[in-house]
Amino acid sequence: MFRYGRQYISSVEIASKLSLRPILVKKDMLLAKAPGKTRLGYNVKGSIAAIQHFLGWQKERDVCLVGYGKLGSALFHYEGFKKHGFNMVAAFDTDITKADNKNVLHIEHLASYVQTNKITTAIISVPAYAAQGVADTLVGAGIKAIWNFSPADIKVPQHIALQNEDLSIGLALLCLKLKN
Repeated sequence: MFRYGRQYISSVEIASKLSLRPILVKKDMLLAKAPGKTRLGYNVKGSIAAIQHFLGWQKERDVCLVGYGKLGSALFHYEGFKKHGFNMVAAFDTDITKADNKNVLHIEHLASYVQTNKITTAIISVPAYAAQGVADTLVGAGIKAIWNFSPADIKVPQHIALQNEDLSIGLALLCLKLKN
């Protein structure tokens, strides 16, 4: 997006590239404690480090996945998570024949694995009918954050971070952009 080797970048330029208003960029950079200088802009390397720290990307985080079907397998093997400090340490499924490596375990081991390994983040990619039960098991085992790809609205206690993904909504928005 931006040329490499630059020392500073303005909030106006960042906003332009991201289709945002400069004031929003300034507020976010202030919140992330990004280093900047009046009339020069934000220090690129320092700002990247500040944003990574703000997002918690400087600390590695072990993640487990529940539901090792086609989507779950793709998520489990996605290399892009590593560059943000996410380690996919184990996957769980009811069908152990899906195992393509030693990190796929039967669902019956989920709670004990999460507790023993102090896992705080999980991804759910199971059918809708199983999603709430999986979420309840994860919460009971001590999970603090869930990324839900199942086609079900799961309910978790308020202190649990939850991100629901509905891939059909993403496709619908893309089609709307195409139409316009």
